Amino acid sequence: MDRTLIASLGSSELYVLRRLARRSDSVSRLVMVSLGGGGEQARRARDAFSNVEFVCSKTGIECRLVEVPPSEDLVYRLSRLLEEEARDSGDVRLFLTEGPAILIVSLLIAGLLMSPELQRKIAIEVWGEDSGMQLVVSLSLVSRIVRLDEAERGILRLLSERPGGLRASELVSLLGVARSTLYKKLRGLVESGLVAEEGGVYRVRDPALRPRA
Repeated sequence: MDRTLIASLGSSELYVLRRLARRSDSVSRLVMVSLGGGGEQARRARDAFSNVEFVCSKTGIECRLVEVPPSEDLVYRLSRLLEEEARDSGDVRLFLTEGPAILIVSLLIAGLLMSPELQRKIAIEVWGEDSGMQLVVSLSLVSRIVRLDEAERGILRLLSERPGGLRASELVSLLGVARSTLYKKLRGLVESGLVAEEGGVYRVRDPALRPRA
């Protein structure tokens, strides 16, 4: 399946080039997003894109630069861009490692405003600039976490701290909630895909939220 990489862009192209060099997880299309305008920041972003464009021309990767005006409708414009790319591609990575913080946060908010159907096509990818760590998490997972109520967040937080998982009786004791309320919340978490149940033991499903045993 063709993969589209949507990458935030600032004055440096270093991490995007490193990402493109990963042969085990290659992309066929690159969309770089920067803040437009006539200032120094916009000029440096264009220079960075020129270097990326040269590499793309040598490797057969389709690439383009989208400059978004730093205006009040920034999130709306980015949401429309993400929707367009998600409809055209079955697999989208939102690479949020470089660029201005306001652009990165706006891209994340724009993704959370999308429909669940389109969110399922997008994964967020972030690389630690100095640590070498990499995080890949589905946008739909982030969206589901944002929508949790206080009790559901409490359950997820406890499960994320226990590699071996917890039984319902243990969660009742730790949270101090009624058993009927707990089972209702657990059922919702299991149905949403955030929690898995096996043999009466509940664990967080996604590796990004799961502690090492």
